[in-house]
Amino acid sequence: MPAKMWKFHCGCQSESVLLAVPNCDRCGAPGECDGWHLLMMDAMAAYQKVYGLKPIGSHRDYARTVMCPLFRLCEVCSGRGVLALPGEDACCRCPLCDGTLRVSNVSRKHVLRARQQVLAVFPDAGAEPWE
Repeated sequence: MPAKMWKFHCGCQSESVLLAVPNCDRCGAPGECDGWHLLMMDAMAAYQKVYGLKPIGSHRDYARTVMCPLFRLCEVCSGRGVLALPGEDACCRCPLCDGTLRVSNVSRKHVLRARQQVLAVFPDAGAEPWE
């Protein structure tokens, strides 16, 4: 389930850290809304849906090298997987990437070949079922 996320400039959090609460959990300072984002489990499911591989494991570096060049971040949702609805109090799944954050640059056949290349090196990396 997506959540609205905030970034903080108070110094308590790294500026790259996003939290699902509007105020710093350390000092209470208000954060700056960064819009809607997928939570970790949703992002892991999106990875599995796109690549047909488990979202964690020793195969990740190799899979990144082989698979990532075949995709680009979705230009409609800017790689977030979700779009804010009017009023910004709710969001919906991106219609272009279907909430997966990525869009393929190549044919499905090419993606399947690249997945097989990863599985040849890391046979346990496959996430089933996957088509």
